[in-house]
Amino acid sequence: MKKYSFLFFILLYIPSMAQMTGGILLGPSLNLMSAAGLKKQVLNSSENLGVNVNYSSRMRPGFSLGGYLEYMVKPDLFLMGELALNIRSTRILLNSYTSSLNPSGNGGTVRVTSEANFSTFSVSLPLYTKYILQKEKNIYGIAGFLLSFSAAPRLRSDEERVDVTYLNNIIRSTETKEIDTKVKINKYQLFAPSLMLGVGKPFRIESRKINIELRYALPLYGGRLHTTNDSFQGEAMNNSVFSNTLPYSTIRNFKTHSLFLIFSYPLFNFEAPKVEEEAF
Repeated sequence: MKKYSFLFFILLYIPSMAQMTGGILLGPSLNLMSAAGLKKQVLNSSENLGVNVNYSSRMRPGFSLGGYLEYMVKPDLFLMGELALNIRSTRILLNSYTSSLNPSGNGGTVRVTSEANFSTFSVSLPLYTKYILQKEKNIYGIAGFLLSFSAAPRLRSDEERVDVTYLNNIIRSTETKEIDTKVKINKYQLFAPSLMLGVGKPFRIESRKINIELRYALPLYGGRLHTTNDSFQGEAMNNSVFSNTLPYSTIRNFKTHSLFLIFSYPLFNFEAPKVEEEAF
């Protein structure tokens, strides 16, 4: 009985494998952090302290490397699964200005220019479908989900503080201080699901087929992000918003948007055997 069960499993397994293709993939990415909660938190806190703050996010490059499996449901529809390693980085700029000048031109100003650079290593599991949109041009669309599991992000805080003292509207002294700190974010979102959409097209280079895809990963919800590193809390100024100190609290609704350019190359292909019909 066990032999027949094993044979039955093989008969089911081989045809399914016969419609599968597998290979490697790699490519660069551009990543952007968004945090509506952070921006609101920074502006509200700075307003209470009499500080003018400009907040902005910047794209940073990343890289992906992994493998994929492709299962053909029918000639124009495929189910896809991937396992990839990702290195992603993003940047947030916080520039602040404070003035204590009185009507007589006495007092001082403090200007702080800050960059918060994040780098993250993650393992992602994209699960999606691929559908041929134009058979003549062989253009296809992809849609599905990307599940990411991240290690602790690294934060490099680069800040420059310039203190200027005035006497009767005349500059008496200027002091510049560089504050550069590296810390690990120990409170962060481990699991991050995203909706993935994109388009692709296969190309042939010297009889080799290479797929080129442009993908966008839209995060479905945001997570928390902050550090409890004591030295960082004592040194950083603008970027202390990422520490767990008053008047700031845990940053929430943190999201990472990613744009991928993926190159994939098939390594194996199991084709279903052709069955010839017999004439009766």
